[in-house]
Amino acid sequence: MSFSRWLRKEFGRTVLQTVRRCRPQLEALEDRLAPAFLVTTTADNGNNAAPVPGSLRQAILDAEANPGADTIDFNLPAGDARHFYYQDNSAPGVSPVNVAVTTAADDSTILDIDPDYAHSWWSIQPTAALPPINDTVTIDGYAQVGSSANTLTVGDNAVLRIELEGSSAGVAHGLVITASDSLVRGLVINRFAATDAAGIVITKSNPSSGPEASDNKVQGCYIGIDVSGTVARPNFRGIQLADFVSHGPQRTLIGTDGDGAGQRFPWRRPRHSNRRRPPGQPYWHRRPRRGRCRRAQRHLRQSRRRHLHGKPGD
Repeated sequence: MSFSRWLRKEFGRTVLQTVRRCRPQLEALEDRLAPAFLVTTTADNGNNAAPVPGSLRQAILDAEANPGADTIDFNLPAGDARHFYYQDNSAPGVSPVNVAVTTAADDSTILDIDPDYAHSWWSIQPTAALPPINDTVTIDGYAQVGSSANTLTVGDNAVLRIELEGSSAGVAHGLVITASDSLVRGLVINRFAATDAAGIVITKSNPSSGPEASDNKVQGCYIGIDVSGTVARPNFRGIQLADFVSHGPQRTLIGTDGDGAGQRFPWRRPRHSNRRRPPGQPYWHRRPRRGRCRRAQRHLRQSRRRHLHGKPGD
């Protein structure tokens, strides 16, 4: 019996007509993209109460004031006062003493640009500590026109055009992240060299309460070097995880290829690790901790027995 005949038999003709009228329809989806705040100037006045409009400080404060996940992008103009390039030094490599200002929108029109790094960049120099990031945010240096992530398996062809430079910030970190699920990518962070300062700090906002920061990512960034990736511009610390007390971020991913799949830095050692494990001995040779259920203890004994004597019948 067909479905339509069964409907007519069980419920009558009216129900069948109603079912036939119920046709699928398409509805417009609501916009769920994270709001983007644009950085349009490298200027900074160090004032969180009245920041320079369009500055990175203003963008962080705007993102903090907007609940939920946000994005901070960069759209810095060619005429910005801190738009730099390396002048040709007629020698291999680039030199920090040959940094010059440019207003060129196209790097190919800069006649004396150094062929060893033929890209200009914008340098943001905070004059005081930037606001901490307490809400989920993505800071995307690749959003600046001309930036690109590394595509090589061996080597590095990334072009990073946003520099966060800390020589004028005093005793301050570059970025302080206390939120979870945040992402920083495509930035150059250097010269936060004051004692105990770090390029990026991922920690807990309130040591006495609140959740630990977790699932944050740092992707495709240069930490402690210049935009060319060849000149040391050190921070006192590169990336600091936790506050050296007892609070550490969980599942932090730090990579250099733009996908977060590089190094992984777990704050706590894996539960199965054992520093005193003799050579050739399995990880589970220790006595199970008190309080584990009997079923887990029985499974552990069986695993030991199979490891030492093999399976029955072998």
